[in-house]
Amino acid sequence: MGVLVKPKCVAFLTIASLGLLCGIGVAVYFYKISLVNQRNSSSNHIHIFTDENEFLNDQPPIQNVPIPTNQTVCVGAEYECHIRLDENVRPLHYELYLNPDIENGTFSGTVSIVLKTQAPVTHIRLHTKYLSITETLLIRGLDNVPIKRAFEVPEKEYWVVIPESPLEASRYNLTMTFNGILTRGITGFYRSTYVDGATNSTKYVVSTKFQPTSARKAFPCFDEPGFKSTFTITLVKPSSLVALSNMPAESEMSDTPSEGLTTVKFQKTVKMVT
Repeated sequence: MGVLVKPKCVAFLTIASLGLLCGIGVAVYFYKISLVNQRNSSSNHIHIFTDENEFLNDQPPIQNVPIPTNQTVCVGAEYECHIRLDENVRPLHYELYLNPDIENGTFSGTVSIVLKTQAPVTHIRLHTKYLSITETLLIRGLDNVPIKRAFEVPEKEYWVVIPESPLEASRYNLTMTFNGILTRGITGFYRSTYVDGATNSTKYVVSTKFQPTSARKAFPCFDEPGFKSTFTITLVKPSSLVALSNMPAESEMSDTPSEGLTTVKFQKTVKMVT
């Protein structure tokens, strides 16, 4: 048993079914579009806050995330941890004596530094490099200050003086006796040569080159540009040579400290760095 349908009816039903399916598809598409637009409009809305508290309450909570760091904390002594000198210890004046042995390429010297401690300190540190310091004395007024230790820290280029007890804010005189070598390069206090045109022979002279940090190779000092001091310089020379410094010569003593040598003392300088 069956139903007979005319061909025209079959075509009509087919077209109607296709139209219904297309209508449903279009309706679903526009429905999805409307949902997307609604979501975007709600997420991009502009809200005007009426006061600061409303704004703060609207913000998401701040997460305390630790920031990684490679910094390390030095647990050693102060002179081991710092690469700069203590600004509470300031040099005021240097009395410098240098005695070069030009032929043998060595020198000896003494430096007395008038310094001021602007606050109590447990030690004094200053610069030295390639020097052998043989004696260290610390005086306050007319009294010797007992020294517990005086030693070099080569990696920091320091000479460290630790008194028996902390130094209070005052003036002190720090004196050091030292030896060095004139043939260690062309910085600091060094020996150089020239050719005497009259005899065509090589002659020796001594010179200094302190910039930027080579004064410490000639004598113990506060070798940083922030420390300005006055200087009185005394230099021993062969009597046949001329001695020059920043200031004019104040006096000359022939055959001192021995025959054939002359000791030249120069006038006190203005304040300057090493």
